[in-house]
Amino acid sequence: ARLAQQQSASSGAKGTQAVPVADLRSLRIAQTAAKAAVRKAEKVLARAAAQDPQQRHDDLETQLATAQENLKAAEARLAEARAASEQKEAP
Repeated sequence: ARLAQQQSASSGAKGTQAVPVADLRSLRIAQTAAKAAVRKAEKVLARAAAQDPQQRHDDLETQLATAQENLKAAEARLAEARAASEQKEAP
């Protein structure tokens, strides 16, 4: 839910406007949260696979894939915001 709020807040920062420092900070926080979600999903999947190697874990694999997609999206938004910020700072 927090990531969705940050995504909607960051979508308004696109364009020719400079990215405020607070937006960069919130994007960095979103990126860190997404990284943590990926690590957690990896651990849960690994634990489940170790406990029952014969069992299929499609739901856990889906959760991991979703977390990885969210991380890629967060990294892309942060990179875009940083690039926009650097463009405004350059003379």
